[in-house]
Amino acid sequence: MRPLFLESNMPQMKTVKVKPWSKDQGDYVLINELDFDSKIHALYEEAEQKESAKRQTRTVKPTE
Repeated sequence: MRPLFLESNMPQMKTVKVKPWSKDQGDYVLINELDFDSKIHALYEEAEQKESAKRQTRTVKPTE
């Protein structure tokens, strides 16, 4: 018997990363792209988050 739905045949839903609205949701929340509303959601910008983290990290050179 063949399964009714095969993953490769199923249409893929486009998603976007948005900033969480609760502390228990992690760094970002994935939502359906069609559900995105700029009045409610703020896009999670991964590159900006990484850059911010780099600026906060300080490199200490060892002394000789």
